[in-house]
Amino acid sequence: MSISRRALDRTGSTKSDPVESAARSLRGIEREQQRYRRNRSAIRVSAIVLGVCGAAAVITGFVADAEVGAWILTVAVLGAAGLNYAVSLYGAAVMVASMVAAAGTTVAVGVHFGIGVGQLVAVGAIAMATWIVGTSRRLRFPRTPSVVAAQWCVPVCVALAGVLGHAAAISLALVGTGAAAALSIDVGTVIAARRASKRSGIPMNPGSNLARNLIGFVEPPSMDAHNLQAGISAEQQTAAELARLGPEWTVLHSRSLPGTNADVDHVVIGPPGVLVVDSKHRNGVLTYSGDVGHTPERRQIDELFGAATGEHSWTLNGRDATFIAESSVFEAACIDDLLAMPPDRLVTPTVLAVHGATMNSASGPMDVATEDGFQTQVQIVAGPHIASYLRSLPTLGRPAEFIADLAVVVDYLLPPK
Repeated sequence: MSISRRALDRTGSTKSDPVESAARSLRGIEREQQRYRRNRSAIRVSAIVLGVCGAAAVITGFVADAEVGAWILTVAVLGAAGLNYAVSLYGAAVMVASMVAAAGTTVAVGVHFGIGVGQLVAVGAIAMATWIVGTSRRLRFPRTPSVVAAQWCVPVCVALAGVLGHAAAISLALVGTGAAAALSIDVGTVIAARRASKRSGIPMNPGSNLARNLIGFVEPPSMDAHNLQAGISAEQQTAAELARLGPEWTVLHSRSLPGTNADVDHVVIGPPGVLVVDSKHRNGVLTYSGDVGHTPERRQIDELFGAATGEHSWTLNGRDATFIAESSVFEAACIDDLLAMPPDRLVTPTVLAVHGATMNSASGPMDVATEDGFQTQVQIVAGPHIASYLRSLPTLGRPAEFIADLAVVVDYLLPPK
């Protein structure tokens, strides 16, 4: 069962992800590092094979028979796709190779049956199915097999031209490809998000779901086993604390940011709105320089009435700590873009749940500059206090129905990692 279906209850509202789903991306990094090394070797071999067979296909096409040349190229592409698929099991490289092979097969079969211009329509259907299924945010089945199945519906249907006739074969190819794409896409989640957006006036800017990591050979982050385990433990501890929030809160873990290779550790949707919660494990001493001793409520009142005491800064072992918040600010900016927020400031609040470090304050803001040159504040909170801090935040003053619709929209915009 897909995560999106699990996340929607019978009323159409979104349920929180289970605690066990936290740290999905970190748990996969070591596996991705091994896969990357295999992929790099396979791609080099594939490039050589494709180059040799491509040259042979061109020569054969000019010297002997164009159809034989097309078959040589198709077999070469299929071989390269099979090699890549065997080592990566996913990725745009496999999808594109399969698309080229399906198109080549369609042309060869079309030439055999004399379909003529219908071949162009069939090849266009292959490209359209690849785009629609390949960029969909929610699928019922794994992405690569879904794309490949939709692509190969076309040559299979065109091959029936000798029995059904040219027009019937092309029509069947279009219908079959469309049906395969429709069966792959989790249409229910898409419809639910669109309805929630319209019902509560929540803007959406979905953008493209393509990212470099779909290619299957992007180098993963370099992290040793110790740091990986520390990061996983921090995310799981934060997830356990966030699970203590009430039913009016929705918590999503390990969500992708479409169009990037990044993901956000935790996204919390509740009475205060949408918040990014990033888990951090740090060793040493994390020191706050500012209104130490003030409660979160007092800090909020001070900032609301302009009575905040100067700059807010944190240091980690005597070093400026703003570097630990840079990726979190980027993630919040991506969510702003997805929700079509004003571009002149950062709207989505960012909270860092810190584990491992000795802190002289349970919480406090830190001034951070965004990539666009704007100043924003990131809240640093000791991990065990993250739930109580979120409960202390002022609310949006919106009804529960609006918060529920907001959770549905965010769940759609941020696919599970």
